[in-house]
Amino acid sequence: MINFIIYNLPEGLSEAFIQNVANQISKTLNKSDIIEVNFISKEEIKHLNKDYRGKNMETDVLSFSFTESRGERIEEKNEVAGQIFICYDIAREQAIEHEWSLENELALLMIHGALHIYGYDHENEQEYMQMVKKENEILKNLKLREYES
Repeated sequence: MINFIIYNLPEGLSEAFIQNVANQISKTLNKSDIIEVNFISKEEIKHLNKDYRGKNMETDVLSFSFTESRGERIEEKNEVAGQIFICYDIAREQAIEHEWSLENELALLMIHGALHIYGYDHENEQEYMQMVKKENEILKNLKLREYES
């Protein structure tokens, strides 16, 4: 199973909910790793986005993979496979925009980040549609609303 190590858990957000998302990602992708999930501010995510992607702007989620293409491990088993950084304030704003729960938005962001860690991308239409399909499969298994692309 995938184990999420959580940093800066926002008040009112359940660790059990986050681990349930990790379990569904694990079942769907057939992966067993450790992923760090960090909840950070708009300022922090903007700084990371500028430093690592060259984009001087806020974003909702960033992920950093410590795996090779398509999820093949670089390091020994039980090492951290990657890190996900989620801006909680942007997630709240987007939940309102999407007209769904904050949990639905956070699940989507965690799923999206994990898929990037395991080699999924959205650089072209085909990759985008494949990624959305996988995100929706996991959201459906969590009994959450699916993302309308």
